[in-house]
Amino acid sequence: MDGIICLWHGVRRAMVLGVVLASVVHLAAYGAPAPQLAAATGASSAVDPEQAGAEAAKAALKGLNGAEPVLVLVFDHMPGALAEKEALLKGVSTAFDPSLVYGSDAFGHPITEAGNSGTVAVLALSGPLTVHSAVAAVGGNHRACGERIGAGLQEAAKADAPGRLVVLLGECHVPANADLVQGVNAVLGADFPVVGAAHPLGGYLYCQGKVSQDTGMALLLTGDFRCGYSLRNGDGVEGIITSAGEAAREAVGDGGGRLAALLAFDCAGRMAALGDAPTRTRELEAIKAQAAGKPVFGFYSSGEIGLRPGSKTPEGVGLHLSTCALLRP
Repeated sequence: MDGIICLWHGVRRAMVLGVVLASVVHLAAYGAPAPQLAAATGASSAVDPEQAGAEAAKAALKGLNGAEPVLVLVFDHMPGALAEKEALLKGVSTAFDPSLVYGSDAFGHPITEAGNSGTVAVLALSGPLTVHSAVAAVGGNHRACGERIGAGLQEAAKADAPGRLVVLLGECHVPANADLVQGVNAVLGADFPVVGAAHPLGGYLYCQGKVSQDTGMALLLTGDFRCGYSLRNGDGVEGIITSAGEAAREAVGDGGGRLAALLAFDCAGRMAALGDAPTRTRELEAIKAQAAGKPVFGFYSSGEIGLRPGSKTPEGVGLHLSTCALLRP
């Protein structure tokens, strides 16, 4: 019996060694698996800005499960001026390199799959993404601001990549968001995909961990990813909730199995029409039902930017929900 046991252990060791050697040969022949686009969110309802930033950022970092972040977006709905916004970013920097951190304050609450009534939300993206940013002063002319932003991204936008997307944040209110996106597209091309939203007049933008005012900002994402889009509105509570589900479904399309994250820029007017938190939760649940359990991220804005299904022309509108599905190949 001892001989049989020893023989079995020897066979088992040989089998394990064979598997290990086969894996080494496979990696040598084909290389390590290519990194895939991945996303994670974190949120906080804390009222202290540094605490809220740290809580949301650490939750997002944990959700990446060790993947290296390449972009961190921060949206907040907190009172305060420059000092409070700097404290917020200080909290975020406890988890992430400030050079990766972008975002803005929000007209209404930030949105994640965990809720839409908190104070701070953070999205961390990892994978095959290259990020370029451009910031320009508004100076009372949103069209010119958009043109300057577009000029700042023009060379990087020529990258030969399967995925291209501009995320645009403007300090404005509808209809000025239409002027802003038209300025960007006048430089990058009428059919260059742009999504995003307006944040409050007199509000704050965050670029590489620094705070600015009276500015517009765009992030150009290029890499191995695909996008789906929708831009929807609806009348009344039930119409708003129904349109939210439709916008999420149209953006995701048949890519639910490849979805990394769903961006959702919703109008603060829709938020007001929905009323209390339980009703707003119904809208969020309609979005999440189409998001295949993946992260949802955005905020309630003062003007939305996006593309309608089948359209190649970005629009700046109000009282809509703009969705953008970030999809793996």
